[in-house]
Amino acid sequence: MDRIKRKTIMLLADFTQGFVMLIIFFLLLGEDLNVPFLFFLLVCLSVISTFHSLAFDTSYIMLVPEEYLPRANAMMNTMWTLTGVIAPVLAATLFSVNLFGAGTGMVSAIGVDAVTFFLSGLSILFLKIPSPIREEKGKSKDKTSFRSDMKLGFRYLFKHPPFLLLIVLGFIETIVYSVDLLLPVITKETLFNDWSGKGWSYPFAYSFLDTMGFIGATLAGILMSWWGGLKKNRIYGVLVPLLVSGVMIMLFGFSTSIYLSAAFLFMRMFTSSIVGSHQATIWQSNVPAVIQGRVFGVRKFVSSIAPPLGTTLIGLWGAKINSGVVFIVLGAVLAFVAFISLFNKRLLSIDK
Repeated sequence: MDRIKRKTIMLLADFTQGFVMLIIFFLLLGEDLNVPFLFFLLVCLSVISTFHSLAFDTSYIMLVPEEYLPRANAMMNTMWTLTGVIAPVLAATLFSVNLFGAGTGMVSAIGVDAVTFFLSGLSILFLKIPSPIREEKGKSKDKTSFRSDMKLGFRYLFKHPPFLLLIVLGFIETIVYSVDLLLPVITKETLFNDWSGKGWSYPFAYSFLDTMGFIGATLAGILMSWWGGLKKNRIYGVLVPLLVSGVMIMLFGFSTSIYLSAAFLFMRMFTSSIVGSHQATIWQSNVPAVIQGRVFGVRKFVSSIAPPLGTTLIGLWGAKINSGVVFIVLGAVLAFVAFISLFNKRLLSIDK
């Protein structure tokens, strides 16, 4: 990642993803797309997206003064939240527009998706995105390799134990947040008596909960954009909200009221957004810019294991016991881990 200019990586990633989406578009249009090849293309998109994400995340420190990093991260988190809500609505609209004949709504959506990648790439052409100057002591550039880059990333983390602890904390956090997989089940079963008694339908009840979570995350992003987060000891901006988030997940598991559940989900999403902004700022402001690509790459590799692992474990667990119990136990685990971390001197020294 640190061997190539950030701008070049993002530019190539956007255009390559656009071409992959075009391939899917034309294959769908010709009804020639098969599942194995689609799987291959999706894997390609995932790999390319990872490179784009790493280049994007490591560009913050080159573009934004350190004191404004929390605001920048908060704005981006808010943008992701908004797109997560707006995108399904736009996709549903495109699905209903059969531009290429009856039953081609999906083809239309894929085509528009391809265009957005090309537009994103074109916009990067007009932006100045600096990259750190890489210096290799005792080595020429042509002697460095992907393997040595990965080793350097791991070596940096092992030489700085607080960052390893932060990775473990983020790993646990991601697994616990996978409990959202059971949100439809909680709505349909545990909260059924409450929302049905109000004359609500299941889609309305679930949309109500989802919207409250969205509002919580959005307001947190706006708050962080205005406030800027903690200026010192930012790790407390990770641990304290994480502790609150764990408690909210526990209370959500206990709740049988749609309004209380919505309040708990609101607070959980609110605190999660604050955690994300502070956590990103800690990494960006403490890891030297010249090796951020390698270190963030290792971090990305480890963190990418958590979502599928969490989804699998929670899916299996949720099929055997009450979904509310899963929320309670996982919320307790997250709250406990965050609480004991408040007394870990190594972790508390990460931002000093």
